[in-house]
Amino acid sequence: MANILRKIDHWLCTILLRVAQVAMLALVVIVTYTVIARFVFNTGNSWAEEVPRVLVAIFAFLACAMGVRDHLHTSVGVLYNRLPEGGKAQKALDIFTDVCVLLISIFMIKVGGDYCFSLASKGGKLPMTQWPVWIQYVSIPISGCVMLFHSILFLTGVLKPGDTFFSDRMDDPMEKARAMMKAEEEAKEKGGAKA
Repeated sequence: MANILRKIDHWLCTILLRVAQVAMLALVVIVTYTVIARFVFNTGNSWAEEVPRVLVAIFAFLACAMGVRDHLHTSVGVLYNRLPEGGKAQKALDIFTDVCVLLISIFMIKVGGDYCFSLASKGGKLPMTQWPVWIQYVSIPISGCVMLFHSILFLTGVLKPGDTFFSDRMDDPMEKARAMMKAEEEAKEKGGAKA
């Protein structure tokens, strides 16, 4: 079962990455086009404000879900890094973090989903593109679902904190900080042994 869940996770992460890449590329192209059209040709398009707003929401919330997948969310490592590496205290804090993310993802699903359904029932449209208004917010519950899935995988042990998909563990600032602290401790021990 764990292998099937890992394959689903890999498939899901690949889709997230592609959608986020397309959203970012489209955002850059549209904003560049808009700036050139406005300042070089003294013209513009009415839709050029609405579409980037939707793309930013998509990219931001998908990036949030990607960060949860690789444990790249904001954290304060002062206490965590002082604890024995791989010890019970660090594991307890890892579990606490995953439970917090799980609760936040449930909140995003509930509140974001309710808001999208409320907007969809009113049938409003964006003024320039005529897209439904709820499209601006649909990335919130979708991102919440992905974050919930990843939190469950971490809490059940299917994924470990060191398992990454979107980032290289060698570039992890926490890993660099731990390596620097370990090197300092070893240098102190060597200096103390010589005296």
